[in-house]
Amino acid sequence: MADNIPIGCWFQSESRRHTINLNFGYSLQENSRITMFHVPTLFVVLVIVNIISLMFFGLDKLKSKKRGWRIPESRLLLIAFFGPFGAYASMLLFRHKIRKVKFLLVPIFLLIHVYLILYFNLVPFETI
Repeated sequence: MADNIPIGCWFQSESRRHTINLNFGYSLQENSRITMFHVPTLFVVLVIVNIISLMFFGLDKLKSKKRGWRIPESRLLLIAFFGPFGAYASMLLFRHKIRKVKFLLVPIFLLIHVYLILYFNLVPFETI
């Protein structure tokens, strides 16, 4: 049986009719059974905050190239505290704020978040 069945389709399994709901937490196994894995809400929030962080750093880089209004560094650091993965990725991707000494805090924020994610077991996938 195919591993990738589109979300919302019907399939037959052991003479029963099942559906895969539009829910992120369902995964189809090879033996036609649905297993559910839990995605913590906090993990989803962290992903969204990191995407917003990446966007703010990218916007600031764009504004710096056009010599327009800039986002204050204190606000960028606050955003980086809550979304360090996006901030660090944008620093590397856009080469933005990499020479500023106070932005060496971003990798420290990243390590703190990695520790907290591992400590509270927020990774939604099982480890092998």
